[in-house]
Amino acid sequence: MAPVKNPATDDQIRQYFQFSHVIEDYKAAWIGGVDKNRAHAQPYLSDSYWSDLKSEIQDTDLAPPFTVWFKHTVSSELMDKVLDAYLKLGKNFPGSPMCNEIGKAQAPMGDQWNQMSVLLARQAIAKVNVADKAKIDEARKQYAAAHPGWAEQ
Repeated sequence: MAPVKNPATDDQIRQYFQFSHVIEDYKAAWIGGVDKNRAHAQPYLSDSYWSDLKSEIQDTDLAPPFTVWFKHTVSSELMDKVLDAYLKLGKNFPGSPMCNEIGKAQAPMGDQWNQMSVLLARQAIAKVNVADKAKIDEARKQYAAAHPGWAEQ
């Protein structure tokens, strides 16, 4: 999908990030997903692995991918209206008509954003796996020794 004509400016998008806390909220949801899916992971992964993964998520700069997504989905005119609504409504912005409008504008690229989200998650996991490789390998060996017949999935 091509960017919208007259896309939101970098300044508008930065202001939206400040008002909405969308990046912080996204990271909180991402970390929540890590916590929920931990039970499905390899049993030998230590608490420090999960802490490292959460730290990597916190350190991931989401502004660039979010900015690209907004430039492809939200016009400057719509963003002006959204920012005005945020100034007027504050915490009451979510669920407002203007909140629904920005959601409608972004919906056509939802699948692309989901694909980007998966890529970002895989990058964070890969980075932690490389950094923690020795610890992971040792934990895997110890777990296998303590659980005869166990096979990694």
